Amino acid sequence: MKPLRCLAVILWSGATLASAAPFRMAFLEESDLCEARGVRLAAHGFVREAGRVLLPSDPSRPSLWFAPVAAIPSEEGVRLYYQRIDKTLEPYADQRALCVGILKPDFEFALPDLSLYSHSWGGPGNTVLQRSPHKPTWGGFNVFQILQEGPVLYRMLYWDQPEQGEAGGMVADSTDGLSWRKRDETRAVFTEHNDAFSLVYSQELKEYLLYQTFLEDWPDKPVEDNLPKWRRAISIRHSKDLVTWSAQEPILVPDAQDAPTCEFYLMKVFPFAGHYLGLLMKYYGDPLNPKKHSALYRYELVVSRDGLAWQRPYRETDAGTWTYADPFDYQGKTWVAAYDKAGLCVFPIRSGGYVSCGAHDAGSFLTHPFTVPSGTLRLNAECQEGSIEIEVVDARGLPLPGLEGIRAALSGADGIDLPVAWKGGGSPPPGQEVRLRLTLKNARVYSLHAGE
Repeated sequence: MKPLRCLAVILWSGATLASAAPFRMAFLEESDLCEARGVRLAAHGFVREAGRVLLPSDPSRPSLWFAPVAAIPSEEGVRLYYQRIDKTLEPYADQRALCVGILKPDFEFALPDLSLYSHSWGGPGNTVLQRSPHKPTWGGFNVFQILQEGPVLYRMLYWDQPEQGEAGGMVADSTDGLSWRKRDETRAVFTEHNDAFSLVYSQELKEYLLYQTFLEDWPDKPVEDNLPKWRRAISIRHSKDLVTWSAQEPILVPDAQDAPTCEFYLMKVFPFAGHYLGLLMKYYGDPLNPKKHSALYRYELVVSRDGLAWQRPYRETDAGTWTYADPFDYQGKTWVAAYDKAGLCVFPIRSGGYVSCGAHDAGSFLTHPFTVPSGTLRLNAECQEGSIEIEVVDARGLPLPGLEGIRAALSGADGIDLPVAWKGGGSPPPGQEVRLRLTLKNARVYSLHAGE
């Protein structure tokens, strides 16, 4: 970790949003596969053992910790916004502050000296937002969901205490993601008692979707914690402007396949390859510590095509971690910033490797129809000890006239950007609608994309 005395603008393209590919077909749920035989979908969790510490914990200050809330690639690197929390500090504004650091190549984490706010803990002035001076009626100064909606437009939905009424959701805007203007400090845009939510913008629906924890009656709660008689679950709310919100509508509630003590504490949602993925935090009451907030959690990857209806095909696979921040691509892998006892950390997964479609012996599947993009088709795949064969077919799964002999084959390879080299006298022309039949032998495929 190195402090910066100024925020230099460096043209650097080492990181991108983890869903930024112009064409990417991923295989995330059974409905993404047609005529599947002998293949299996498997989810993959973030690898905690391969994590890197960006801001280490201070053993002499156990009250200090860092909670990442947003990750936005920029010209100077990946901006990691995080909440700095230390309730022992005397200035009320310093007990919870929204700060920013820049992740540069080779895991250099620089703290820019913005000098927007003064603070008591010393070091670079990297605070970008301070809390209201008013004591909250519920929750604290937290969450900070940040969306970049253009090169000079950022929006933030966060939880704080307004001048009037109850604590709740507040809105701020910025032209650079660093200097923020609070829209209305008099009242919150919603005040339901739950400061636990994540935010996305749906290009299809042209509206914001808020995934907020809600509380439902649970009179026979098997293990009482700090919220007796209540169960946490996930609701959705809709807004066109971040100010006027629909009522909470339940969308994910524990069912009979979940453990009897399971609750859904939080869900982080982000777009990926024409889908939405969610990191679902599952919370369990602790019978060894009744009437207290539990420390028992598991994390599950959930999938949706529209952000509204959610599937849970990977209940038994732990996603490895949970965070408010979006994943990002960096140095050949996909990473997520999350809190760990070691401090503010980043944990990797194979680039775009949330789910794979694989076969141990032999299997095959047909893709949905798609329009051939310009540029070379490429696979994110593993076949070090096996092979992948690809055939071009029409919408009915039959050979295309003029392309009957076109095939591609990969073997002994493992890569996130493997070119599909066509053999047999041609290649599917850009703009044509086709399907691909993939035959796997001891291989895994994560996604198909296009690039030069």
